[in-house]
Amino acid sequence: MKRPRIVRVLFVLLGCLILVVAVALIYDGSVLLGSGTRTATSSGDCSELQERHRSMREHEYTQIKLPFSPRYQNHCGRTWQLQYLALHRKIVSEQRDDPTQQRLAVYDAYRNGLGDRLTMSVTVFLYALLTDRAFRIKWSGAPLETAVDSPFGVQWLYEPTDDDPSLGKVEMRDYLQEGIGYEWRAINKAFGDNDLRRLVPERTRTTVLRLNQGQIWELFDNPHHRQQLFELGLRPETAFGCVLNFLMHPNREAAALVRPQYDALLATPPGSLRIGLQVRFGDTVFLDRKVCGEAELQSNWSAQFERCAAELEEAYQLEARIHPVPPGQNALFFRGPPFPVNDTKSVYLLVSDCEPFRRALQRRFVAGKLITQLENSIKHIDFVDRDSPVGITRSEIQGLRLAVAEFFLFGLTDLHVITRDSSFGRAAAFRSLRPHAIYSIPSIDYVRGTFIPRGGICNRHNWDQWREAVMHWIRL
Repeated sequence: MKRPRIVRVLFVLLGCLILVVAVALIYDGSVLLGSGTRTATSSGDCSELQERHRSMREHEYTQIKLPFSPRYQNHCGRTWQLQYLALHRKIVSEQRDDPTQQRLAVYDAYRNGLGDRLTMSVTVFLYALLTDRAFRIKWSGAPLETAVDSPFGVQWLYEPTDDDPSLGKVEMRDYLQEGIGYEWRAINKAFGDNDLRRLVPERTRTTVLRLNQGQIWELFDNPHHRQQLFELGLRPETAFGCVLNFLMHPNREAAALVRPQYDALLATPPGSLRIGLQVRFGDTVFLDRKVCGEAELQSNWSAQFERCAAELEEAYQLEARIHPVPPGQNALFFRGPPFPVNDTKSVYLLVSDCEPFRRALQRRFVAGKLITQLENSIKHIDFVDRDSPVGITRSEIQGLRLAVAEFFLFGLTDLHVITRDSSFGRAAAFRSLRPHAIYSIPSIDYVRGTFIPRGGICNRHNWDQWREAVMHWIRL
């Protein structure tokens, strides 16, 4: 009689082991985009998505075992996530009935594009982590929860009572009141020199931050918090990706918009070289879509991206002949980009604000060489009519979903050739946790009608250094 019972127990244990391994693979940073399947609804209804974020069951905090892949753990540490989840749960759940005891850090995403906003979100999260506050996002435009899920149950969705001034609120901003100029020097000093725990009075319930640039680069030079961050297992080069992958990933609806491109990218054989091209022509593209990428100035400028990608292919093909990748292995795992065996195993992933450019570039390559999304219209998430009587439109929600999906998709490439004055490609590249992989092309100067060519060829030695990569545009 005992033997069948033992057999049943063994089968149960085996099933649990298989489940744990499967979940760990799902949350591996290399397949993060494909895991966005936990949204409660496929209708795009905001109320149902918001309810999901507000109704996380208590056991999801107390009993959760974070299924981080070995790659994520090696880059990001493995203790601060559980510590923060416990703190977050205590503040937003246990102290809900006595809000005077709560301590919150709210990122007010007042404006900016997706890359900028995600950069600032990570900054404010790190502020919350270092000052024992619960992190919230107050998002403007199409609701963020219509495009992303919180994979580990961080209830970052803003609630109207979070910044109730009667309970104690302090605002920190580097925008002037009209949103034109910047008070960035004071913010840089605060994050770079000061003890963040003393920036606001101790009894302040909510700190609201409206930023226009990231402060990760400053925090890792801060004498009060530098060592604290390192002890948590975070590093300046990977902190952005570590935090963002912890906070959010595309939901099912967003991931579906780039599913063909995702499948094509991951279908490349082991040892293939996947090069991401982020070609940002500028905001004027969203105002006039009649022609973009075809003028001589734009054409000469955009040709640098193709040239840089071709130079990278040549450099790594040489190394492949010297040090071939063993069958079935991918040399990318922690020691740099993979090495293609031949040209047919190298692919490009193109993201661009110019739809005609996407189509024109795809026509110039053989089938399967260039992967890009052509089915859905591209939108800038900040170009919305906030005063519209009909509110947020379905088109604007789809625009946010596509931007989120392409952002995470771009991070799955091995090397990233990006537009320098754009945080979309740079932030997506930093999310990938891949070192020595960013190659930036200086942006077009439309005022002067010219551009500065990238200096030097693109190879294994000429990637953007950390300080160079983070200091352009809004900074990381």
